[in-house]
Parts: sequence; C-alpha cells; structure tokens
Amino acid sequence: MRANRLTSRVGAIAGLVLAAGLCPAQWVAYNLRPAGSSTSQVYCVLDGVQSGVAFYSGRSHAGYWSGTAGSWVDLDDPAFVYGSYGEANEGTTVVGATFDENDDGEDYSRAAMWTGSAASFVDLHPEGIGAESSRAYAISGGLQGGIVRLDDANRATLWMGTPDSRIDLHPDVAGNSYVRGMTGDLASGEQIGYATVPLSHACIWRGSATSWTDLHPDGWFASQGWETDGAQQVGWVINDAIVDHPALWSGSAASFVDLLPTGWRDGKAQGVFNGKQIGYARPAIGIEYHALVWNGSRDDYDDLHAVLPDGAYIRSTGFDIWSDGRNWYAVGQAVTASFVSDPMLWIMAVDGACAPDLTGEGDVNTNDFFQFLTYYQNQDPRADFDRDGLINTNDFFAFLAAYQVGC
Repeated sequence: MRANRLTSRVGAIAGLVLAAGLCPAQWVAYNLRPAGSSTSQVYCVLDGVQSGVAFYSGRSHAGYWSGTAGSWVDLDDPAFVYGSYGEANEGTTVVGATFDENDDGEDYSRAAMWTGSAASFVDLHPEGIGAESSRAYAISGGLQGGIVRLDDANRATLWMGTPDSRIDLHPDVAGNSYVRGMTGDLASGEQIGYATVPLSHACIWRGSATSWTDLHPDGWFASQGWETDGAQQVGWVINDAIVDHPALWSGSAASFVDLLPTGWRDGKAQGVFNGKQIGYARPAIGIEYHALVWNGSRDDYDDLHAVLPDGAYIRSTGFDIWSDGRNWYAVGQAVTASFVSDPMLWIMAVDGACAPDLTGEGDVNTNDFFQFLTYYQNQDPRADFDRDGLINTNDFFAFLAAYQVGC
C-alpha cells in the first residue's frame, strides 16, 4: 500500500511537472550566516563556492561557504592581530587581507591568500619596498589583484602567488589606482578598477601598466570599475549632483550603458557574468536599497529584495553573480531593522536547463540521483526542487518526478 501511495504521489507530481515545466525560473533566497556569527557578509561566488567574512565577538574572520550556512570554513588565525577579511575566491582559493599592527601601534592591512584552509595562508604583502599596506580584492587564472600602498598612494597591483611576484599596474598619469575585479590569466585576461586622474575614472588593464584603458564616459563627473567577465564590465558613474548610477561597459568608454532603472534614485553595479549584472539601487519611494539583477538594460531587471522573507529585511545589496549552466547564483547581503547583516545566496534555474541533470553530464541517470541525495543530506539549496526556500520531503518527491520525466 505504501509503495502504491508513493507511486501515486510521484505520478501526480510528474503530471504537474509536465504541465507547468521543470523548476520555473524564479529567484529563491537562502541565508548563509554561520552559527555563532553576530553578522556576516558574502562578496563573491564562483565554481560553487562563496567567500566573505563573518564576525565573532567583534572580530572579522575570512572564510568561505559551499552553498549552505553549515558549510562555512573559517580561515582566520589568532596570529592576525585584528582579524582577516575574505574578498574573492576561485574555487576554495580565497584572497583578501589580514590586519596587523605596525611599529607605531597603528593597524594596517596585508594582502592575503588561502588555498582551502587556515593553515594554507600565504602573506602577499611585499617587504623591502616600503609598502605601508596592501589588500587583495580579486583572483583569476593564477593571479591575484588589489593594491599596494607606497609613498601615500595606492597602486593597482597583481601578484602571482607570492609577495615577490608583484606586478605594478599603476598608470603614470594617476594619483591612486585600484584593481577591484579580474578574469582570465596574465596572457589573455582583463583586470578592472579605477584610477584618480585626478578624479576617479573606471579603467581596465590587460596585465601591464601600459595597457591601461580609460572607461570614463563623457558627461559624467567620476566613475569606478568593479568587475569584468572579459566581455562586459560593470561599476558606476557619478553625475554632477554626486548621485551614483550603476554602469555597464563593453570594453570602451563609448559603450557605456546607464543601468539605473527609470524613476529610481541611485545605485551601483558590482558583478557581471554571461550577460547578467548584479548590484543595487534605491527606488523612488523609500530610502533603502534593493539588490537587483539586470539583463543588460536599465528596465530589464529582477528585484532580489522582493523574494526575501516578508518583513525580515529593510535593505539588500547584490555583490556577485555566476552560473554553472543549470542555475544562476547571486550573492549579497540583507540587513535587518536592527542593522544585522546576513549573507544571502539567491538561486534561479537557467531557462531551458535540464533540472534533474545535477551532474551536468547531459543526461539523467543514477549519478544524478545520488548527487541529489548528497545535496539533500547536506541541506544544499540545489536540493530545493520545489523552490520554496525549504529542503524537505516535498523536494525529494519533486526530484523523483523530474527524474521520472527526464530531459
């Protein structure tokens, strides 16, 4: 009798799946805040891993997640005088900074990298050149990008895994310069950031200081570049009234697109991947920001704030976006009325993707079944097949229905 009921239930759900389509494309939000953390933030998502920072008793701890709050890996070490910060990752390799104290008793940052564990820490801060501080903000293709402060000026910098491998990207015309994002390797990749010339101008590099390209569009007061996927770049521009507008480029200043939704007040774009951009903007009514994902134009966007639990958060921001071909993954933060910041992971199925093909092999087989069981056991959001924000038996039956239908 139980087997008949199970078959009946799976058959009924399979009928609904056939009628309505597998996993309709809608964003669902998941809270990644680690147990015991007072507040935390997530800044980057790539290769199924998210990186950021969690605070414990007021101290910042760099770390990363693999899709769930319980997957948090703490990279901090008590030897770091004032803690650590995770800024970006490539898989489980995380870059950011540690915070130390100089000879004058002042705290300063040191560019840092970890390859999966606290014990794997690599100090990227260059010694012997008079560097006052340093920080890594980006990683890709064996490169780490960020800044080194020399002679009271921040200088855009690349590293290749060691402090002595530093490559100075600082343009001769700039007062300060910063690498904020990057993609690819040294030979064929691209770095993005901004330089003060003397006002801030968004710019890109391709591995050398002489490759500096100014993205600043005519008619705007200032601009900053934040992330690139090689085809598109995002950041923001600032008008004469000192109002930020989220910005999109395709490799040149002339390609600039203003992403501020019609009627909205201000905002910034901070991540880009394969035709989608993420950031935040403030609507015409209200004073708080909403995390947004754009599809290349100002009024083609998804409001990620709208799918957060009702009444739980007053503000949200989006930082990064990535896709594995089956799902879209967006990360950012949501802030409560008591100003507690929660790290958020939003997931949406890719249109036309084969939902039960969890292994990405191109067909549906027992490997996908066992992969689902792993996700289910770990409470991984990828097991949330009915997209209700919870992982329970309903998802098990929804997966069985999709598995039965196939692709």
